[in-house]
Amino acid sequence: MIQFLRCYRHDQPSEVVARLEDLPDDPESDRLVWVHLVDPTDDEVAAVTGRFGLPPPPTARSHAIRPWIRRSEASTYVAVRYPPDPEDPSTGRTASIDAVIAEGVVMTIASGDAPDLDELVEDLEGQVVIVAHGAGAVVLELFSWSIRRFRSHFDGIDDRMGTIERALFSDGRTDPTREIYNRAREVVELRRAANTLEYPLDQLSRDELPGFDQQLRAWFVDVGHGVERLVGQLDAYSDALLNALQAYLSKVAMRQNDDMRKISAWVAIAAVPTAIAGIYGMNFGRNMPLLDSEWGFPTVMALMVGACAYLYVRFRKAGWL
Repeated sequence: MIQFLRCYRHDQPSEVVARLEDLPDDPESDRLVWVHLVDPTDDEVAAVTGRFGLPPPPTARSHAIRPWIRRSEASTYVAVRYPPDPEDPSTGRTASIDAVIAEGVVMTIASGDAPDLDELVEDLEGQVVIVAHGAGAVVLELFSWSIRRFRSHFDGIDDRMGTIERALFSDGRTDPTREIYNRAREVVELRRAANTLEYPLDQLSRDELPGFDQQLRAWFVDVGHGVERLVGQLDAYSDALLNALQAYLSKVAMRQNDDMRKISAWVAIAAVPTAIAGIYGMNFGRNMPLLDSEWGFPTVMALMVGACAYLYVRFRKAGWL
């Protein structure tokens, strides 16, 4: 049985201390106490750690320097990274849930914008076999939940990749570089966050840590394989975005080449009447042919049109126009 105590801090006096006092001093052997604190005060954290004899979690500074897993004589500290909301990844941020695990008790600490874990608690309560292995089952479920949250981004990335491909191979002069950059940045941030899952999972699957028995370590191996597949999929997205950018740049270069050939062809066609008009405009008097003929002007105009038409046909056959 899981006893889930949750404390949210919204400028109101916390009830976590009173709820802790309601717990019996001699808990049942098969009961798992999970205390989840959201933006807790130092007094609230001290109340929980004092009630269960847990060490305090690392400070914010040491958390930033030394990340994701730490052990003491009777407890283990793990930080589980998770990605932002897949519905609007651009406004969210990658964050972590800190967990302190000891025999029969788990304390988790999250920020105020962390997702609700009620559904996760319900799922875990239905997995009696896993819960029977103690407090480490909560951390196992947290890592599995984090991986599912990472994978929930994939549908959105697939849709936006399809939009990029349609823009890339359309006949219009669309520019998908901004979208490619935004998607690449999203994938890089997810990849960086997913990398932080590998080290703690490796430690949890190999080392004997307080709150984690041998069976849990075997399950953490499976979760670690899930992270490897997750990272592989993110790498595939990154490669696809790089290829899309290179394809777009190649398309731009080819389009510029086509434009230059068209410009050159029209310049060559326009040069014929310009040259003829320039020659007849030099005013050499009667030494110029056709000046005295009544058919001179139509003949010269026909020569201009014929030469331009000939060049146009040749450029069309050559694919320049």
